[in-house]
Formats: sequence, structure tokens, C-alpha cells
Amino acid sequence: MPKIIFLDVDGTLVDYQNRLPDSAALAVRKARANGHRVYLCTGRSRAEIYPALWDLGINGLLGGNGSYVEDEGQVIMHQLLSLDQCRRVDGLAPRPGPGILPGKQQRPVCQRRL
Repeated sequence: MPKIIFLDVDGTLVDYQNRLPDSAALAVRKARANGHRVYLCTGRSRAEIYPALWDLGINGLLGGNGSYVEDEGQVIMHQLLSLDQCRRVDGLAPRPGPGILPGKQQRPVCQRRL
């Protein structure tokens, strides 16, 4: 009976140097060949899933800590923060300074620019 397999990426499918072990690639390919569906389930965004992972025959992605769902190339759900939510979160964010990404300001992904 076919199963659905959910795999984390960092520290599970790839190591912390972003290396995909041959054994992991083989396991995913065997699961797919046996009729199972394989999904990545990760905090990574869609843009952070590099081609080598898709090349394994992955069926889809639950990414961005659940804010993005894709199945067979079709986006099922993509949750963005509202402009009001972004403003509230932005007000809580630390401002750049010593030790906090000097020269860079991190902002949440929003539906519109602040």
C-alpha cells in the first residue's frame, strides 16, 4: 500500500553543510519507485529548495514552517502576512547594531511593502 513520506531537510535529508548523502538520495528514489509519495516538510522557503532535491523526484513541499504548500508543482496554499501584521512584527524587530547583521535590516515577507 503506497504511503506518504514527509522529510525534513536540514539535518535529515541533507547535512548541515548542505550535502545530500548518496544513501539519502537512494532512499528517496527507492521510495518513489515503490509508489510512495515524498514531500519535504521544512522551515525553508520554496526558493531555498535547490534543484538537487527536486531532482530526486520529490512530489511536493510543505515549506516556510507551514506557510507554503505545493503538490506536483501546483501551489495549494501560500500564506502571507497582512500589511498590519508586518507593521506589528516590524515594530518588534531589533534594529541593526553591533552583532545584529550589520548593514542589513530583516523584514517579514508581506503582501505589500511597508
